[in-house]
Amino acid sequence: MSDEDEMEKFEITDYDLATEFNPNRFRKKQSKKQATYGVFAPDSDEEDSHAGFGRKFKERKNYTSGVAFISAGIQQPAEKPKEESTMEEDAEANDISNSSSEDEFQVMATAFGKAKTNQDFGEIAGLRRSMGGSGKGKTGTYGIGEKLALKMGYQPGKGLGKDLQGIQAPIEAVQRKGRGAIGAYGKEAKVKPSEVPFAAPDVATAKKTMREQKWQKNRDGDTVSSAPKKDTVEYRYITADEVLEQRRLHVRPDAGALAKTKVIDLTGPETRILSGYHAISGQKRPEDEWENSRRQQNERLKSQQKSAFDMPELVHNVNLLLDTCEQNILKNDRKAKYTMDRQIVLKQEEAKLSRFVEQEKIDVMNLENLIQEINILYEDESSLDLETAFLTLGKLKRNNEPEWELYQLYTLVPALVVSKIKIQLGSINLLVNSRDVYTLFDDWRNLLGTHQETFDTIIWEAWMPSFRTAFGYWNVKDADTMLNVVETWQSILPGWVYTNILEQMILPKINEGVEAWDPLSDNIPIHAWIHPWLPILGAKLEIVYPTIRRKLSNALVHWHPSDASGKQILTPWVTVFNQGSMDVFLLKNIMPKLQVAMQQLIINPAQQSLDQWNWVMEWQDLIPTKAMVTLLETFFFPKWHQYLITWLNQRPNFDEVFRWYTWWRGNFSEKFMRDPVVTDNVQKALQMINAAVQAPGQVMDFGYILGRPGPPMVQPGLPLQSPMMTPQIMADAIRMTSQVPNGFRDLVQLKCQELGLLFVPIPNRYYEGKQVYKCGSALIYISANVIYIQKEGMWTPTSLQQMINFASL
Repeated sequence: MSDEDEMEKFEITDYDLATEFNPNRFRKKQSKKQATYGVFAPDSDEEDSHAGFGRKFKERKNYTSGVAFISAGIQQPAEKPKEESTMEEDAEANDISNSSSEDEFQVMATAFGKAKTNQDFGEIAGLRRSMGGSGKGKTGTYGIGEKLALKMGYQPGKGLGKDLQGIQAPIEAVQRKGRGAIGAYGKEAKVKPSEVPFAAPDVATAKKTMREQKWQKNRDGDTVSSAPKKDTVEYRYITADEVLEQRRLHVRPDAGALAKTKVIDLTGPETRILSGYHAISGQKRPEDEWENSRRQQNERLKSQQKSAFDMPELVHNVNLLLDTCEQNILKNDRKAKYTMDRQIVLKQEEAKLSRFVEQEKIDVMNLENLIQEINILYEDESSLDLETAFLTLGKLKRNNEPEWELYQLYTLVPALVVSKIKIQLGSINLLVNSRDVYTLFDDWRNLLGTHQETFDTIIWEAWMPSFRTAFGYWNVKDADTMLNVVETWQSILPGWVYTNILEQMILPKINEGVEAWDPLSDNIPIHAWIHPWLPILGAKLEIVYPTIRRKLSNALVHWHPSDASGKQILTPWVTVFNQGSMDVFLLKNIMPKLQVAMQQLIINPAQQSLDQWNWVMEWQDLIPTKAMVTLLETFFFPKWHQYLITWLNQRPNFDEVFRWYTWWRGNFSEKFMRDPVVTDNVQKALQMINAAVQAPGQVMDFGYILGRPGPPMVQPGLPLQSPMMTPQIMADAIRMTSQVPNGFRDLVQLKCQELGLLFVPIPNRYYEGKQVYKCGSALIYISANVIYIQKEGMWTPTSLQQMINFASL
């Protein structure tokens, strides 16, 4: 029994037992028609209708029977690669041209049962070519469809529709690669309508025409074949220059400077550096280049005809040699360009080095001359004076300006001129002839120019010793002489030298002069030689202010308000001392004297003396208004009201009383009249006069007006005593209520003044940005209202009393 003969087995297997209750175990696989039409599917002869428990028998194929050709068109094979299909089409075209005429016109039946010829002007089964116009049934005749369209107004070559606005050509079926939708592979190509309607010939006419045209005679009478000729390959030879020209990027002449700008292209997967914007259009993305190379390869394969003598390996090697040759040409061109550019660069470098060598020779020659001139200067140093040295060095600078800066020849100036300047200044007093010496140093400063350090050396080594000598003979009370020197040299002196003179020389000398000053015996007032230094020293003079106030306070112990010199001494210091310090000084030293004077004032209209009043009122522009008002309210107005009450109860002449009241009111300045206390006391006096006028001859108690019991009446002309307090108690009260320091520092300073301790700031001494003070024998600084005292090199916070105890040791 052959292998294909099978027998149906009837034994029961494990599969039968496992699928015993499965109703679908014997169901055969449905065919395509059964799956589509179900029970209405026709019976197929190919299907085996034998039912059994085993596998169905397969029918044996008879390979000895004749070949059954397909009569309904050409069977299309599976899709082949583009290159292979192209070669096969060329081969088929070649075979068709050599075949018999009968085979050329093989009729193919279409799906509609109409014959079509396999010509370029016909339609192939399964494909359609774009043709203008409608179809024709026979040669020269139109089909019924087009006849009907022409009767309805259709014009060949134009669109369909009533107004000819529709499509002009049938919709063309275009085969696409892959399974993409419409538009997935770019814009759809539009079908161009034919201008002339197409007329398809019938089969018989086409066969006859092809037989007649197959053999023709040429001009010489020879019979030649008119079959389609093969495409001949045209070889084109290009030179190396043409290869380079194709790879060169051309820049438009009107591109401008931007065309030569380096461009970094980040649009692709890799960064590219281009030579200009023009290269953006010339360069292609890698995928475009790959597409182009693939398209060129397809065209090359399409142009080649498939034959029995194809040698793809040889073609590949030839193409490879061609590409290699092209790359070698480009490589050699790049090497040639690099060599030419290198030659140009080397020539330029050679010229540059030649110029450099020539310049070096000139520099060496100039340097030798310069060294010779400098040696002459040092050789003649003993006989060289300042003027000659200045002229020689100036000429050296003008003639050798680059070398003067390059070799720092200006550093030779101090070594040559410092000793000569010292000799010249030895016989000159800077306090007297300061202007002449200034001209000398100004010339040297102009010679050195921007090299201020060298000039600072000359100032410090030559001018400073001479100034110290002259400073030793300076009298601190002669401020104008030293001020003239300082103001003259301020513009030329270095900043650090100028600061050193002010803080280390002038300020300590002023402090010594203040310590030695006696306000009682000195004929020159202290403000005459201290105030001129205010614009220059400014706040640095605060170290001498406590000493000045202390000495002025001691001088005012025996001062009387009738002495006008006291105000003359203190008036210049009103704008110098701060407001708090000045008010404290006046309340402590002047206010008690004024209280005594006001207490001694006698109110007597008959013989009124205003000496004490005038002594007090002279200080109203210096002493605070509040303190002066308190003085009047305590010592003047009680006596004034007491005398007025006594006068009104003695049947006075009210005209005289009113004139007396008006005269006293005019003695108050406008500043006092704006104060509510003074205005209230003056208004009370006027109210008492009005009350006495309304009840003349009656003894009245004006306590309801004064707000207190009326004072006892006294005889006119007798001095009135204040019933309230003694002058000393009043002075202490005013001092305690009016002394308000501006800050914690002023409070510490006031406390030190009361105890006689020195409290002065130390110049240029700071700790953590805070000024360090000398308080007695201790060093302190104040931060956030806390006193820090220095003990054994450490700063320790302490109280005010502990600081005073430590400073008093």
